[in-house]
Amino acid sequence: MSSKYDDLEKLADLKNKGIITEEEFIVKKNEILNIGNQAINKEPFPPKSTVQQNNASVIKTDLQNQIKPIETPALDSIKRDFDSIKIEKQENKPKLSVSDKILRIFIYLFVIPIVALVLIIFFGEMGSKTDRPSANTNTTTNKAPINNITLVPTEAPSVESQFVNTLTGYRENYLRAQNEIQKSDIFNEARAYENQFFQSIGYYIDNWKGEMRIISTNKGGSELNMRVQITMENKIKIYFDQESLDPSSSIYQATRNIKEGECVIFSGHIESKENSISEFGSMQAPEFAINFTNMSKCGFKAVKSQ
Repeated sequence: MSSKYDDLEKLADLKNKGIITEEEFIVKKNEILNIGNQAINKEPFPPKSTVQQNNASVIKTDLQNQIKPIETPALDSIKRDFDSIKIEKQENKPKLSVSDKILRIFIYLFVIPIVALVLIIFFGEMGSKTDRPSANTNTTTNKAPINNITLVPTEAPSVESQFVNTLTGYRENYLRAQNEIQKSDIFNEARAYENQFFQSIGYYIDNWKGEMRIISTNKGGSELNMRVQITMENKIKIYFDQESLDPSSSIYQATRNIKEGECVIFSGHIESKENSISEFGSMQAPEFAINFTNMSKCGFKAVKSQ
């Protein structure tokens, strides 16, 4: 309910807008304040006629209608729409069953913490592997760093693979060298290693595995030239060559049944000096002279030279 002061403000607004006269304003104001029909200047108004009283009654009714609280249909409509949306959301909100609630609690208490723990352990292991020294750290004197270039270590199950792995390491470091000086240093280290290695095995290769690459004879077959290649996956290629084999030798005869590209088992006396023409060729595919003593296909009995 509005107070007297609110009614007076609205009444004054009606007067300012010209809806009521000054006299009507004074009458309504006195009615609101319960003053009666007293005049402002202590002079009573002249008696009203019946028409004036009827007019006053109509004006009073109009004023009461004007003084009513102002309605706001647009705001009421918006409020009703908002309330209906809230009710609709509450009605459409799915109700969780007991099993769903138990599942949600289980996920919060167990699944999420376990996943977080696994991720922490996984990334922790990755970090520790990054900080951990590499298992490929050089431990042998043959693989000491040369000008801050680390050689590939040897993890050899056999003498042959040890030789191949070590030369592969020298080749990779040669290719990564920053200038020709470093490359020449690595080249000299590789040649020194080869000489030391062959000396350690008595300059004799015993039952190494390779691939027959070249079988070549001169006119009439009075001389045989052979090349056997050692090839391992992602490793350096190493060639062993023998020239001018006599047709009377057992190696010459054993080679009759071997095709180029076939796997062979061979033995022989090796010369430690590498025979490539260029430094780059020596590091990419070293070549060694050999006198074969045994030769056979892989899986067959070897034929010894006589």
